[in-house]
Amino acid sequence: MKKTLLAMLLASAFTLSAQSQTKGTNAIGLGIGTITTKQESTNSGSTWNSKGNGTSVNVNYGYFLKDNIRLGLVAAYSNSKSTSQFNGIESKSNTDGWAGGISLGRYYPVVRKLYATVNGGPIYNYSKSEQSRINNYALSAWGGLSYFVNKRFLFETTLVSADASYTSQKVNDNSSGSQGTTKTKSFGASTSGQITNLNFRINFLF
Repeated sequence: MKKTLLAMLLASAFTLSAQSQTKGTNAIGLGIGTITTKQESTNSGSTWNSKGNGTSVNVNYGYFLKDNIRLGLVAAYSNSKSTSQFNGIESKSNTDGWAGGISLGRYYPVVRKLYATVNGGPIYNYSKSEQSRINNYALSAWGGLSYFVNKRFLFETTLVSADASYTSQKVNDNSSGSQGTTKTKSFGASTSGQITNLNFRINFLF
């Protein structure tokens, strides 16, 4: 995690770290994040762009199956607001999202109590706005940094992620003055960095 924490003696740091993520350790965590999006496209003379920002909150539980290997459960809620323009016509949207999943992660020592982490697992996302309802099923992988403050507290952040997903989307269409819906289904893959989408978590170990 990108945190500035007071360094301790090297020997004691390794000792405390080893005690923190040994087999049989439980972890309960709470995280917060920021969401920033920016998209733009031009097609056949038509221009569309969108900007958005929001926040997310997640809770997680983990159990260390072996030293440095953790099985986890995670649930999250997010809210984001976006503004889009299509050929000069502006519209605004408010989106709520819920997610849940299972992950398997491994911790790799870097220096002292700082660890690099690699996680992966299936994730389900559901989001809704005034215009749409979206179901997303993904097989995701993500990596970041973890800092074991002591044998009771762990700070983590996610830096990069990648996923392969299936999405089912239902869009309300009121452009003609009468209500209607459009349904689409798609498969996709994506990668992302978290420089603008920061995600921090604090875990209590016991």
